[in-house]
Amino acid sequence: MNQAAVFTISLALGSLLMADEVRTTDGSVIQGTVTSLSAETLTIQTESAGSLRIPRTGVSGLSVSQAASVRLNDESVLTGSINPSASGNVNIGETEIALTRIKELWPQGAEDPKETARKAELAAKQRKWKTDLTAQASGKSGNTSQRNIAASLMSVLSGPKNELKMYGRYSQTRTEGTETANESVAGGQYSWYVLSPLGWYIRAEFEKDEYENLDLRSTAASGLSYRWSDTAIYKLSACAGLSYRYEQYTDAAKNDGFTGLDFGLSHFYRFKTRWEVKNDLTYTPSVENLKDCLITQDSYLALPVTAEWWKIKLGIRNDYNNRPQGDRDRLDSTWYAAISATKE
Repeated sequence: MNQAAVFTISLALGSLLMADEVRTTDGSVIQGTVTSLSAETLTIQTESAGSLRIPRTGVSGLSVSQAASVRLNDESVLTGSINPSASGNVNIGETEIALTRIKELWPQGAEDPKETARKAELAAKQRKWKTDLTAQASGKSGNTSQRNIAASLMSVLSGPKNELKMYGRYSQTRTEGTETANESVAGGQYSWYVLSPLGWYIRAEFEKDEYENLDLRSTAASGLSYRWSDTAIYKLSACAGLSYRYEQYTDAAKNDGFTGLDFGLSHFYRFKTRWEVKNDLTYTPSVENLKDCLITQDSYLALPVTAEWWKIKLGIRNDYNNRPQGDRDRLDSTWYAAISATKE
């Protein structure tokens, strides 16, 4: 046998001897590299099957060739290789203990799971900004000449107990050279979940619509909010309170104020494909007449363009005003396709 063959066999035998070994309650023996052990599972990296997660209740024996750190049930920490003992326990270095006394295990040099959990807890408590900028433009020529531009910006600062949301949007349409729509909206909402998931909110919004001869529509609202879910995958919240709406028109004789109710519903879901669905609904009726109301609904599907910021939004927005001015329709619907950049 030549030297190369001897060297190859020696390496193979060495890697086999140095492999960690896990014995299960059904008699199986799994070889690889043990990467972690917790109260629930043991994780071992194997050459043929990749990473395997074995329920802790299914582990009957353990051997770790390289030095590892072990936390016992009494929170003390031992370091050393782990080998089966003659009595059915395990030896950690020169100390013999029962396998059931091991609370956690991690490779020497890796971060202590306690420290990892502490950092994750601190990160969860920190408030984070998320900003979304959306822009769209469309036009047509021929029998009819039309141009439309629109943009919106939303910034959200959220944490475990509170959320600050600021937003603005602008749209303009010109048909045959004549402006037929010019609307701008800006607002903000602050929510504080004192007794999570129950909390309170305060909201303010300002709107200007030149085509509707609306110089200013201001809405202030406050009340209770409830958050069923607030994760990166699924968000669902609702609010209910009182509001005051003031409308100032170019014709001062039309100025008016309304005391009303305020209802809102917000829903978000992110699929495994990274597609996102967002639905927002607000209903602001007058106290004196519930039919005298403003209803706004905005729903879109966001499709990722790149792995980072860019998305395409396909959506519909409906604005309903029971008391429109002039010859305006009560319902104004907008279908849109837009490009969006989101930064977290």
